[in-house]
Amino acid sequence: MIEKTYRYFANIKLFRFFMSILSFFYRLFIIKDIDPKFLINIEWIKEMNIPLKSFENTKEWISWILRTKNGWFFLKNVVESCVEYFDEIIIINNNSSDNTKEVSLQLVKTYSNVKYYEYNYEIMRKGDSITNSIYSLAYFYNWCFSKANYSIVWKIDDDWLFIQEILKLQIEKIRKSNMFLKRNLFFYYWWLNFYKREKEIWVLGQNPYSGRYWDIWFYKKNKKTYYLQNGFTEKFISTKFYYDLGFSYLHLKYFKDKKWLESAPMYLKKIFLNILQYSELKKVEKYTSKITNSKCINIIKTIISNNY
Repeated sequence: MIEKTYRYFANIKLFRFFMSILSFFYRLFIIKDIDPKFLINIEWIKEMNIPLKSFENTKEWISWILRTKNGWFFLKNVVESCVEYFDEIIIINNNSSDNTKEVSLQLVKTYSNVKYYEYNYEIMRKGDSITNSIYSLAYFYNWCFSKANYSIVWKIDDDWLFIQEILKLQIEKIRKSNMFLKRNLFFYYWWLNFYKREKEIWVLGQNPYSGRYWDIWFYKKNKKTYYLQNGFTEKFISTKFYYDLGFSYLHLKYFKDKKWLESAPMYLKKIFLNILQYSELKKVEKYTSKITNSKCINIIKTIISNNY
């Protein structure tokens, strides 16, 4: 009931803005620099330690971090939907058993700004883990972002296909205004969870939005922006003010081959399958009526219908 109520209010822009202000001032006074002990893994694998200097500002502009596990199916399309807009794209492969490595290396060969790393440790999916274990989600995320060579870090998954017209405007706005040098901002962006049935593209009514709750973002690096382990999952720590960029990409999670669920914990499998089974399908236009660029709807339908 509480989650339903929150989701209802979270769809109201004024509510999200008000909550952002409260959260910003609360975090501004309580968050401290990352503890250096969280950067030295308890397994004593020296080459997997995280340099503290990687949390400091480096040369300006944007690094894009793509963490993937068995994500080969969408990987090429996702990277090519935005490769021209970023200074570097860093693909980090977490123990994939499919063709992710081969696809990634081909992208590295094709594009000079695409880089590739491997994180060959299984993230714990049962029980608790601690922040400075290489098997924790928080350590994995901190390690991934430490690979960025630029001061602005952009987080993305392997199933987000960007709408180039929108992405171009967002990136141009950031570069021209230089707003990261002037403000303590944390930008989050989102889109819709698309589903294909009977050759038609729909939105899942039970779970329409992806990234609406500040889990998809970019920010300027510093020592007060990092991850801590919080039981099973990770907790994002930041003093920055959240700013909603709005629609940005197509989320293709529910188009995936169901084999990707094999590595997911049981409770996530149940949630995923229940959403597919019981969610009412909604027309795409219901959620995109406020978009001024009429090309977006056609792009959505063309890309998904033709390729997936």
